[in-house]
Amino acid sequence: MRPFTLFILVVSFLHSCKVGSKKEESIAPKLDSLKANAYQRLFSAESRLSDIEMAATDEEKYAFVKSYFPYLLNRGDSAFLESVFAVDFNNDGKKDFIYSGPGVLTTHSIVAITGDTARFSEQCLIIDMDKVDKKVRRLYTNSIISTGGPAVEGYSIYDINYDGGAVTFVKRFDCELIDRTPSPATYDAFNVESIEDSLIVRSEPAAVDAPWDYMLALPGNQLGKVPRGTQAIVAGSTKDTLNTVWYFALIKPGYKIHGYPYMNMTFDPKDGRHRVVWTRADGWKRK
Repeated sequence: MRPFTLFILVVSFLHSCKVGSKKEESIAPKLDSLKANAYQRLFSAESRLSDIEMAATDEEKYAFVKSYFPYLLNRGDSAFLESVFAVDFNNDGKKDFIYSGPGVLTTHSIVAITGDTARFSEQCLIIDMDKVDKKVRRLYTNSIISTGGPAVEGYSIYDINYDGGAVTFVKRFDCELIDRTPSPATYDAFNVESIEDSLIVRSEPAAVDAPWDYMLALPGNQLGKVPRGTQAIVAGSTKDTLNTVWYFALIKPGYKIHGYPYMNMTFDPKDGRHRVVWTRADGWKRK
């Protein structure tokens, strides 16, 4: 091989590596911040997994469950197969399997990527996912935190990294939502700060103050009050019959909602969990 030809091959190889590296880097900005679409998909009422799954036989699904969640086989029927989905996570042409359905105590999801030792196993349901450059890069999940006093649901977002060929699942966002809290009419994504000394936050976009839960001493649909300077993310909004604008707000971790029914009635400023509330838009300013 001539020296000049060898030089051209080396340059071409280095260029392809650089392009590949830039292509991987270009993925990061797309998932760097959570946009309105991410919140809309997170708070979606139904799972979309059946819309994006690959074809798989019952035998393949059974083998997956037998390896990773054999408890299901003790139920004596094959209903669990409806909760098994095949998806190519890492674009290698192989079927990777998800179980997302009833578990031992509550809902459970397991993801096993063929040929990789990484596992995702959480007490939740996977309701949606994002693909970037044909790889699954984000999971949207729903879970049950509490079944009463009042009932509380959890919503989380996990980012999936494929750095160096190793797959890792990283929780990107976590929040809880009190039962009966409706979704917004339109979705958005911007930061706000409260400008009132004691601002009421509610479970729905309406001012209802007649008691509905005497045991918890919560008047009407009030979930508590936040002080001036409380920070939140507005993930959506709606207008009531009086044309009042209400924010579907995610109170950031570390900011206490006074009177809120926290788990065990204890506020933990380091739990990393946002609290979903409805609140009047005129009580906040954009940051």
